[in-house]
Amino acid sequence: MSALERVDPVEFARLGNEVQGSVAAGSLERLSEVSRSPGALIRYQVRGYVRRDEKPAIELTVSGLLTVACQRCLGDVEVEIDSNRTLVFLPALGMDQVQDEEEDVDYLPREEAVVPLSLVEEEVLLAMPMAPRHAAGGCETPPAAAGEDGKPSPDLH
Repeated sequence: MSALERVDPVEFARLGNEVQGSVAAGSLERLSEVSRSPGALIRYQVRGYVRRDEKPAIELTVSGLLTVACQRCLGDVEVEIDSNRTLVFLPALGMDQVQDEEEDVDYLPREEAVVPLSLVEEEVLLAMPMAPRHAAGGCETPPAAAGEDGKPSPDLH
């Protein structure tokens, strides 16, 4: 089974199917828009199973190291991705009955086929910080703030 195939999540879970491997950040459309390291590898495992409560589920694990833009200085900053999430598939009509969601568990309608690699990309994007930045004092001088001599221009505040 390929991570690019569309699969029925209920059947994937019932059969206990699994896909694992790695993918370059630059080969995932939305991730390539934020990553400055197109060759960075994202490792993934997508494993189907049926939970004790008889609900079909997919356990999704992703990890990797990406270079993205620091939101303070716009320089490169590395972001470590290490995430594990469970996706539980319910009938669309049963989605409103979910009351106490578990941490790191998402409930999705089971009527739709899924592409495992799309789930991987989505999880990487969700695992990234909303505003990645260097630790305090770790930023580069932004190019617009540097004077002609390369030194930071005086603060005009």
